Amino acid sequence: MNFQDIKISFAQLDKLIKNGQLHQAQTILQTFKKSEVPFEYWYELADFARRAQMPYLVLQWLNSVVRPETDSDRNNRAEAKHISLYANALTRIGSYKEAEVLLKKIKPDQDSQVYFYFALLEMQQWNNLAASRYLKKFLETPKLPEYNIKIGKLNLAATLSSIDEYEESLDIIEDLLKEVPPNSLLRANLLEIKGQNLFHLEQFLESQKSLEESISIFQNSSNTYRYYAEKWLMLNQVFNLKSPYAKNISYLEEFKNRALIAKQWEVVRDCDFFKCYLSNDEDLLFKIYFGTRFKYYNQRILKYFGFYANVPKQFNLTVGPITKDSQLVNLKLPLIFDRGQGAFSDNFQQILDKLPLKLFQLLTSDIYQPFHLGEIFSVIYENEYFNPHTSPQKLSRLIFRLRDVLEKNNLPIRVLLYNKQVRLSYLEPVIFKIKKNEKKITFLDEYIKIKDHFPEHYFNVHEVEKLLNISNRTAKRILQKLVTERLVYIQKQGPQTRYRIIKSSKINNKSA
Repeated sequence: MNFQDIKISFAQLDKLIKNGQLHQAQTILQTFKKSEVPFEYWYELADFARRAQMPYLVLQWLNSVVRPETDSDRNNRAEAKHISLYANALTRIGSYKEAEVLLKKIKPDQDSQVYFYFALLEMQQWNNLAASRYLKKFLETPKLPEYNIKIGKLNLAATLSSIDEYEESLDIIEDLLKEVPPNSLLRANLLEIKGQNLFHLEQFLESQKSLEESISIFQNSSNTYRYYAEKWLMLNQVFNLKSPYAKNISYLEEFKNRALIAKQWEVVRDCDFFKCYLSNDEDLLFKIYFGTRFKYYNQRILKYFGFYANVPKQFNLTVGPITKDSQLVNLKLPLIFDRGQGAFSDNFQQILDKLPLKLFQLLTSDIYQPFHLGEIFSVIYENEYFNPHTSPQKLSRLIFRLRDVLEKNNLPIRVLLYNKQVRLSYLEPVIFKIKKNEKKITFLDEYIKIKDHFPEHYFNVHEVEKLLNISNRTAKRILQKLVTERLVYIQKQGPQTRYRIIKSSKINNKSA
């Protein structure tokens, strides 16, 4: 492949990705053969694969550079940009620990993208407060390309919205909307986040306009992007008391079922999350909490619903097909699996070997989102690096072993592998006994006093000392812990450090 052909392909790829035509871009990327492309273009091709949401292809292009095994591999010396891009691909497939180790090797002056990739690592795990800090550092990097600045600001607006800083998010969005082309994917994403912010601020009419414009631009792009905008539009109609769909749980459930069919798992989880506000369904709330593997998502539940002291020590999570009729007719006791003990109910002997059991326990830790192969590999083979050429085959053999055991013992559980993601499916109701080792909020009484006294305003350590009648050292310790638990936001301005309670939206306070 000659220089001219490569450059023409690069220009075409850039245009397709910016317009959200990812499928066409993915098709072109798959035509390149590594053996026919000079090493100097590997990074650019891998970066296009990143932008086209093809993390496994990124790993295939750069694995021999970052993890060389032969003398030939070592001839292609890894630079900081190769390592950080490889780490980002690992993040995308769930290999969080390996990604973090690699990113820590890179200094910002070696690759300006490293803060951005740290932010994506935190976002992938729902730690949006930490992500917002990395994005602010990224945007302070000198001489960033204009497009990278826009993408950084877009992601910062998204993370600020996720930690309830709606006005700050809106300020960024309004400035960016003046700069981006009409009908661009970037504009559609900005309008979706704007609509989300306005929804939380209960400006429903303006939210609807923004979301409808976003959806109209998304029509020719990825379903995932469009589903997020459609989700917020649906919630806008359900929570707007003037809407014909106000407090219509059936309308919400109908959208959730569409998302299930489309395999939009995080949309499904969020539908259940917001249903709790409308129905006050505590069982559903605990189902989300105990059926979610992301600790920062669970902290979000704890903060928004305010039930720090009410989380049960053990919860029986029922999954699988359940209807009122089946509960009446089916007299057969459901299968029970104690996740902590790693054992089925008394009817079954210990049927799983060590690795299949470890895999099964992992897969039961989230009833919504499937597991990427990288995340599974990092848990099962924690002392090994993920290899895009051999690790998927190794995991496939383990998945087959688990499938075989479950089917031979006539257990009503199936292991599904689709698009390099794994999840469980249930033919009958199954109960998981779960003990959550989530620590209850430390300094709960102190937090409540601080929140009541400073509901909207910034405050400092000395004011907390005076309020609680404690020492300076104790006040600092309490505030640091509340920052860690994502209950208090820290802002450093010059020599003085200020704090503020992380706000919940009006929607989250159930005023809708």
